[in-house]
Amino acid sequence: MPFAVYFLYLFPNHQFIFENTPFSDWVDKKKINTNYMALYRNTVMAKNGWKQGKYDLKNPSKYKGTLPVIYRSSWEHRVFYFLDNNPAIIEWASESIVIPYKSQIDNTMHRYFIDVNFIANDRQGNQKRYLIEIKPYEQTIPPKTPTKRTPKAVQRYNQAVLAFQKNQDKWLYARAWAKNNGYIFDIWTEKTLGLGRD
Repeated sequence: MPFAVYFLYLFPNHQFIFENTPFSDWVDKKKINTNYMALYRNTVMAKNGWKQGKYDLKNPSKYKGTLPVIYRSSWEHRVFYFLDNNPAIIEWASESIVIPYKSQIDNTMHRYFIDVNFIANDRQGNQKRYLIEIKPYEQTIPPKTPTKRTPKAVQRYNQAVLAFQKNQDKWLYARAWAKNNGYIFDIWTEKTLGLGRD
């Protein structure tokens, strides 16, 4: 599901959340993919040869996390840009919520830094709070057993299994924390961001 359609799905009553912003055309679902992708490439990506760095806030009063704001991938930058410029977002932060979790891999406690948390208002004034993990889709599903059991293939598979288990452990605790604290935990992949197939 494209990013803007996804957000409209989350807030169906907030029909004009992109009005008077760079996201105005998102209201027309036929223009979502082409207009937003073109806008983002032309105004942001074309001017930067980055994958990580410092994000420059356009609306600093909305940001409630620690400074500077660091993006660790172009996907995170894309989400930061969206949250920063979207008038439906009341406040947001990056890696400001830390959730303890127990790993089944080593049976010890670790800390999970949530990628993004934000609060948004719908048109009735109801607030919704979200915890968001930004992750490639392939890391959200069990890894496939390699057809060719070469040493490298087996090594990659074993690493993928460990990464998948680690993520499952983190997300189990994150969902429980979110439920107990009035948040909704969700995972945004390249499909959510309009970067892959729906």
